[in-house]
Amino acid sequence: MSKIAIVTGTTREGRNNIQVAEFLLNYAKENVQGHEFELLDIKEFDLPRFEGNYIPGMLGGKYPDPKVQKWADKVSEFDGYVFVTPEYNKALSSSLKDALDHISGEFNNKAAAIVSYGGSLGLSANVFLRVILANFKLAVTSQQVQFSLNTDFVNMAEFKPADYHAGSLNMMFNEVTTWADALKTIR
Repeated sequence: MSKIAIVTGTTREGRNNIQVAEFLLNYAKENVQGHEFELLDIKEFDLPRFEGNYIPGMLGGKYPDPKVQKWADKVSEFDGYVFVTPEYNKALSSSLKDALDHISGEFNNKAAAIVSYGGSLGLSANVFLRVILANFKLAVTSQQVQFSLNTDFVNMAEFKPADYHAGSLNMMFNEVTTWADALKTIR
């Protein structure tokens, strides 16, 4: 049984991101058997901007900032991740990028999936994030899920995903859990 984190991608007040992440968590708990799912909200860690004069990958998992260490320790608990990213100006949010930049090896040889949303389905953010995650030696699933601010949100504020996303969600969760199970054998 793998443990999968649903990782939020924003920290701002009034964010749509938490709605999408909570939906995914509930969906997984109801539809994916034999695996454990947990919400990993980057806002709860109150991480600073990444301005360190060090290379995280060279610290051996021991970080100078206690908040970053807490984040790293929590990330280490999981076998896989579903990253929920909005699209801000054709990219991912700075808060998610900072959270990723603070740490390094905690993600190695694990599985990841990406769920994006935005006016253009968050596709640009999805592409950027995919490249970043691959750099962490995360195996990023081919099946992604994208939601539209125009059709999956009421007034761009209340998340109400269309039913037709179920097939993509099932395929994505199947891939990320299968890969997470398989990658445990090489860690």
